[in-house]
This record gives sequence, C-alpha cells and structure tokens, in this order.
Amino acid sequence: ITITESSRVFKASGAFPDVPFTHWIYDAIQQLAHLDVISGYADGTFRGRQPITREEFMTMLAKIAPSMPWMFQQDVDYGRVFFVDVNDRSYSLGPIMLLAGMGVVVGEPEKLLRPRAPLKRWEMALIVYRLVKASKK
Repeated sequence: ITITESSRVFKASGAFPDVPFTHWIYDAIQQLAHLDVISGYADGTFRGRQPITREEFMTMLAKIAPSMPWMFQQDVDYGRVFFVDVNDRSYSLGPIMLLAGMGVVVGEPEKLLRPRAPLKRWEMALIVYRLVKASKK
C-alpha cells in the first residue's frame, strides 16, 4: 500500500535504493519501515543524510505510540493546541496535536511550531525528555 502526501510516499515496507544492505543502519531502517514508523520519498529513496524536520520527527514518535499504551492513558488537553503555522490539512496534524496535548511539544511564545524547520539535536533531546517524563506520570 502506498499513500502519496505531496512529494512524500509512505510505505509499509521495502528497501530504499540509497540504503544498501551493507550499510550499518540498514536493519534498523528496514525494521522501522516495516513497522511504518519511517517512510521514503516519492522517488523511493530514504535520504538518510537529509536533516529531519520537526513535523517528520513528531510523526515518527506518534507512529510508535501504539507500542506505548501509556501514551493513550495521558490526560491530553487538546484545547491548548494551537499553532498559527500548522495547517489543519497537514499529514502531521494528528501527531502534533497528540504530542502538544500531552505537553511534549510546546512551540514558541508567538504560537509558532515551525513544523517544516530542521530539528536541532537539542530540540530532539528535549522532546524525548518530555516524552519520557510524561511516561512516568
């Protein structure tokens, strides 16, 4: 099954031509693709050297949510979820709402999330920290 969203193609499984089976991360990428946690682009590539966007990372986290049942036991306050730069038709709206409603993603004071901006390492660390902290509630 393949679903196209703008220039991206979401695949349930399959090899990426730019990730040879001899690559050190091959097994992990294949397993995550099989689990539908990661996906490739319309041309079938993975583009592992390309920076990840904030919305791509949030989408990945939300896709692993079924393996973390505690995420669905959280008090999620969707009323506090509003970012002026998140389109209500975006493929990432659901993941953003889930993570923002849990307080894992808070955005910036001017109600900006900057979903298409590259994710900085410190931002990723903070999101993961908040997710781990939420798991202990």
